[in-house]
Amino acid sequence: MPQPGEVLNYSYLWEYEYVKGRDEGIKDRPVAVVLVTRPKDGIDQVHVVPLTTKAPARDQLAIEVPEAVRRDAIVAAGIGRPVDRD
Repeated sequence: MPQPGEVLNYSYLWEYEYVKGRDEGIKDRPVAVVLVTRPKDGIDQVHVVPLTTKAPARDQLAIEVPEAVRRDAIVAAGIGRPVDRD
């Protein structure tokens, strides 16, 4: 079971994709696990948030991930290589 703080590859469905009628994301993207719950039905639910390099639109809420955390998460998840931005 994924745990909060883990970074996974997941076919995240963005809102604009959903509005266009899609029921699945276009491609796998890195997501951070933020919460795991077990409702009364006993089926675990894993809540994730997408990680992206794109700046949010004015009406979107976003939290910047510190550079050191971003680099460590990418390596730990095995989803790519960190890019030096210097």
